[in-house]
Amino acid sequence: MRQWKRRHRSLSENDRVAKSLRLIIWLPGETLLDAERVAWVHVTLATDKGLTVYPGYAPTLAETVADQIRYECDGEAHRLDLPAGVLYVRDNVVTIFLAHTVGEVQTMAHAGEQLAFDRLAQTLIDTASGRRLR
Repeated sequence: MRQWKRRHRSLSENDRVAKSLRLIIWLPGETLLDAERVAWVHVTLATDKGLTVYPGYAPTLAETVADQIRYECDGEAHRLDLPAGVLYVRDNVVTIFLAHTVGEVQTMAHAGEQLAFDRLAQTLIDTASGRRLR
């Protein structure tokens, strides 16, 4: 009976940290987030399936899509909009590698929209002036 009590005591602070995740989000040249005592992390994979990682999760390497990442740290739920990236899980460390910041992705999308608009405008001008389309 005494041995059972020793093995099944309440979790100490060290045990709680061991039973949690560490979440790291890396950009080229900087760390966007480094959180400890994370209970779970939820991401959307490139297959459009959601994946929730808990402590003890198997080693994983997967591609994520631009979406919200959700996680719980110190009992509080958080959400973060991220561009597409690569998820790597190993030894209770969840790392997400990003090639661009959210702002850079939005800027690239805006530039693409502007280019498409410019092409459309030029086509309309060429058509209205009777020029042949390219």
